[in-house]
Amino acid sequence: MGKHSLAPLAVLLSCLVTTAASVRTIAAPIEGNVQEPQALATFTAASGSMVLELDPTALLQAGLPTLQNADGSPSSGSFIFEVSAAGSELRVTLRDDQVLRISGYLQTRGMIRLPTARGALSADSRLGDFVVSLSRRGGWMTDQQNLYRNIFELDSAAITIHVDEATESMVITAPVVIAESFADEVLRNPSVARTVVGAVSIDVGVSLTDVDTPDLHAAETTNSDEVAAPRGGTLNGPDVIVHNIGSALTLYGTIGGVSAYAMTTVSCNLGEQDAIWIDCLSGPQCNQHPVIVQNMYRLKGGRFEQIGLAWLKHGWCAADAPSCGSPYEPNGSCDWLGTHATDTYGASLNADQQDLGPRSEVNAWTGVFPYPYVLNWNLTGNSIYKRLQIKVDDVNPSLNSGALYFGESQYVATDEQPINRYNNCTWRRVNVGSASGGGWNMSFTGSSITQQPAIYAWPANESGVTLVNVDVPSDGRLILGYKVSDLGGGMWHYEYALYNMNSHRSVGAFTVPAAASLSIANIGFHDVDYHSGEPYSLTDWPGVHAGGAVSWQTEKFTTNPNANALRWSTLYNYRFDANTPPTMGTIELGLFRTGSPDSVLVAAAIPSVPVCDCGGDLDGSGAPDGLDIQPFVAMYVGSEPVDVCADLATPNGGALNGDDVTAFVETVLSGECAK
Repeated sequence: MGKHSLAPLAVLLSCLVTTAASVRTIAAPIEGNVQEPQALATFTAASGSMVLELDPTALLQAGLPTLQNADGSPSSGSFIFEVSAAGSELRVTLRDDQVLRISGYLQTRGMIRLPTARGALSADSRLGDFVVSLSRRGGWMTDQQNLYRNIFELDSAAITIHVDEATESMVITAPVVIAESFADEVLRNPSVARTVVGAVSIDVGVSLTDVDTPDLHAAETTNSDEVAAPRGGTLNGPDVIVHNIGSALTLYGTIGGVSAYAMTTVSCNLGEQDAIWIDCLSGPQCNQHPVIVQNMYRLKGGRFEQIGLAWLKHGWCAADAPSCGSPYEPNGSCDWLGTHATDTYGASLNADQQDLGPRSEVNAWTGVFPYPYVLNWNLTGNSIYKRLQIKVDDVNPSLNSGALYFGESQYVATDEQPINRYNNCTWRRVNVGSASGGGWNMSFTGSSITQQPAIYAWPANESGVTLVNVDVPSDGRLILGYKVSDLGGGMWHYEYALYNMNSHRSVGAFTVPAAASLSIANIGFHDVDYHSGEPYSLTDWPGVHAGGAVSWQTEKFTTNPNANALRWSTLYNYRFDANTPPTMGTIELGLFRTGSPDSVLVAAAIPSVPVCDCGGDLDGSGAPDGLDIQPFVAMYVGSEPVDVCADLATPNGGALNGDDVTAFVETVLSGECAK
């Protein structure tokens, strides 16, 4: 608490510490390395109480409002919470009075009232029902009442744990500091992060649940040269998803008509094995952690387009918090995210330019990337550098009436089995608010839609949209979305959105069958701009109607490896108008990087072939083909009357000659009606 006295608090905490001779007194953090195998004693927490003593003066200086009790009465800063046995899963493992492992969480019931509005705190905000997560690195107090984020942290350098085996009780005490994400995103004052504002004492009953010999994992360490081992089965392996996208969407500045943002992301390991999250600064294992994607999309006038992307946040130090299912089994090491455990990166961390790396160095299918990173690693820049960049005009309400916006996050992990690589995305609706500094404030609204990419927001918010998965053999997944609209006057609009979830080979060509006799208009293309030094070209794909198709293509990989291909975690749009209604057909997606196959096919709506008025279609099937040859020959040799549909060459004199034969052959080979 800085200059403020903690004498009353010290007295309170000391009263809660048992002093019996049988008490195990352990200061954390403690090195868990033991030379000889000895018995382990694991205790599981039950019900009890938590006293949270906050210093009102320190809180006010940090920018927090005056405290009140839940009933609105003034508070001295002392709050009592009930610890629920039913909702808690805390385990402490000891060996000879030394803590080898602290992992799990305590679910508490209680309330703090914050009646004064400030920043993201609304008037009469209530914080409470805290989940207290604990590990050997410290602890976190996550509010479950209003803000749903880490509010306080337990000072890792001063946590103490007292276990009394005789009375089956445990007391945990620690100073309380302001969490970094809370200081940055709610108080809007990063300088107060880690400020001591009080202390906590937790007194719970415990029971001895296990006595066993040690295993290798018990002596884990977070040292960068010695990585802890994972736990769990390998049948399913780790399965990392985006459990939640936080409500904050922080605006960092606007330069040259481009604004930069960052969002809060919460990961969760749904798998049966710990997920690798190596926390280190040097060594061969430092590329064994997830990377975190941030994207922005807009639905406007029937067009679902990507309007922003960021560089990649590189993960470090998994927090192992609860709240994403069960069984919750934290690993207790920075290097692994336990099963059904979460790890939160606030917007400030996802915007930290020194920890943002390029997309171009990551193989999204395998999760592999080089270390040390090659391109602009550890560099900082202006306010929009590397961050989620969005053009101001793309979100300006006066220019985008009726538009809907969606944020997306994706985690790419290095150790997932292929079956678990398709659910790593989550999206959430975005509201555009007031103008600010040349840009626009934005915030998330509604719930996070987990385990699917943002392209699913298109059919969720507009009828008539179809999505089709396209899996590239041994590489990754593409998703094609399409919608065909009747424009009236005999014209139809064809709208396609192709999303590359995690295909490393990427897409370099998009081909829609369209007969040469069709009237095609308004061929269009839309992509999203890379930035901040990514090496990729920004050249749009030219669209043409030729050779019986409407097609778009970027440069070949062999010509320019940095051509503007549709790469992972991006979405490109292809569109045109045609004078025939849709029918089901096959679209060809040409793959950019070399390999086999060269392309993949997907069934989708395409323009139908116009029915011939005549033009070589002698049997009335709708198009000239091999079945028209026999009647044409009969007409040519005079055994059948000449049909006007066979008299293709000018002048059309009613008799067939060599010019008619040539024209008929060309018509049958093309499969299109002669004009």
